[in-house]
Amino acid sequence: YMKGVDLFIAPSEFMRQIMIRGGWPSERIVTLHNSLHPEDFEPNYEPGDYYAYIGRLSSEKGVMTLLRAAEIAKGIRVVIVGDGLMMDPMRRYSEEHKLENVEFRGRMKLEEVKGILSASRALILPSEWYENCPMTVLEAFAMGKPAIGARIGGIPELITPGVNGLLFESGNAEQLAQSMIDLSENAEEAKRMGINGRKTLETRFSS
Repeated sequence: YMKGVDLFIAPSEFMRQIMIRGGWPSERIVTLHNSLHPEDFEPNYEPGDYYAYIGRLSSEKGVMTLLRAAEIAKGIRVVIVGDGLMMDPMRRYSEEHKLENVEFRGRMKLEEVKGILSASRALILPSEWYENCPMTVLEAFAMGKPAIGARIGGIPELITPGVNGLLFESGNAEQLAQSMIDLSENAEEAKRMGINGRKTLETRFSS
């Protein structure tokens, strides 16, 4: 299977270790995370009044866990950007459980996504499958925002708890809700983590 291939590039150390465990030669695999040009993003370090989810609306992305967390953290706004197979079930759940704090914005272009992030308190990435190096986390950092991410796959390689965001057990709505509540009650912490997120991007994930 290595014929004609000098080197495999894994976008997370997690993926590299999975490949090695599967029998691929470690010396032929290197980790190279995704990256962004920081100068393409104008950060806004002032914490907004809502949390943003940006991505495909499918079950493996943990979107129902996000809605359950929004139900627990009553009064805390969640703005959901994206589309997918779970859109209708999510809307139904929101209506049945009267989640007036959840807004669905549909699919957006990158410049619109930047605006959503700029006015947010933090990005939420509630994945329940293995992520490698999610671009949305890097985009949040670029905009000067922290990220609240599930402790799964390559996500912990990006988020250092208490430094540039928070981690919670994947699938645990109570932990996610508590993280949302904690950041909502402490604007200075959110701002400090956002500044550190931008530094993380510039020092570790710039193109």
